[in-house]
Amino acid sequence: MNVSREMVLALIPVIVLNYGLAAYCIIDMVKRGRPRYLPKAAWIPIVLFVQIFGSVAYLLLGRNHDTA
Repeated sequence: MNVSREMVLALIPVIVLNYGLAAYCIIDMVKRGRPRYLPKAAWIPIVLFVQIFGSVAYLLLGRNHDTA
């Protein structure tokens, strides 16, 4: 597989957004109380290793909306 320089440059914003979303989710977890459905120790690896789907799953399912 030949990866061109243009392809790598096009993927940089996607990579930055992905890690920014994961960082937001982890900071949100630390600031809030206990997340729904799973403990924080389970949500953090899901957010980090399942990439965008883990972050979206945390925001939709795990985020406790009662406390700010």
